[in-house]
Amino acid sequence: MKRITKAALGGVAACGLILGTTLTAGGAEVATYTYVDDLKDLQTGVEGPLDDANAKVTIVQTTDGTNFSIRVTGIDPSAAGVLFHSHLHTGPCVKGDGPAAGGHYNTGLIPGDVSPATEVWLELVADNGGMAFYQTFVPFVPVDSLTPGVMSIVIHTPGSSGREACFPLKVPQWEPDAVI
Repeated sequence: MKRITKAALGGVAACGLILGTTLTAGGAEVATYTYVDDLKDLQTGVEGPLDDANAKVTIVQTTDGTNFSIRVTGIDPSAAGVLFHSHLHTGPCVKGDGPAAGGHYNTGLIPGDVSPATEVWLELVADNGGMAFYQTFVPFVPVDSLTPGVMSIVIHTPGSSGREACFPLKVPQWEPDAVI
């Protein structure tokens, strides 16, 4: 089992990454990744409630699965109470290019199952102050064989499957040959 022992501060597409290791009360190894960045607008030329938003994403990887939390701020106040479906996607986050983010990441652990048990679903509801927060635990660690370690969280357009904005992720331990 590989143990991550150093803290690093780096960037991917102007994205801050803080990498560290800690131990849980039970002694199981946990890798923690924290990213802070502006959301990338996927709808060029169209005004949207997330155009000036930024996010903080924290991913805690354990031997039992992965905990995701996302906090989005700077949401236009007109979107208060609006539900934004968000998911982990298999491709990179490219401003103005929604299809580049690929499809939803699915573990395939349960063939044909598209649910919070096989995908990462983040249900964001904006408050009156322009903030939304959501946290979820999934019983798996994503493994990215398409674009090693590069994925994104896509926030979909309310009421549709359109892609409003995305958040870039680069998790080296999600590469197929990485072991945690």
